[in-house]
Amino acid sequence: MLSCKAATQLMEIKQEKGLTLGQRFQLWMHTLLCDACRQYEKQSRQIDSFLKNKFEAPADPSELKVDTKDLQERVLKRLGE
Repeated sequence: MLSCKAATQLMEIKQEKGLTLGQRFQLWMHTLLCDACRQYEKQSRQIDSFLKNKFEAPADPSELKVDTKDLQERVLKRLGE
């Protein structure tokens, strides 16, 4: 059986690119028996969903108005502190 660490790694891979049939089976068996990992997977999906909705890129790239000169000056100022 998978360790909790391996199971959580598979959960993250699952959200990014999917799992092989064998990996899905291993993860299913682990989460069938492990309440903590089931809860982790549920919370991880909720966080990902929230972040995708909150920080969705605008359809029009011109909406991303960033003053790079100002940003660069602020970063340099903070690094100097």
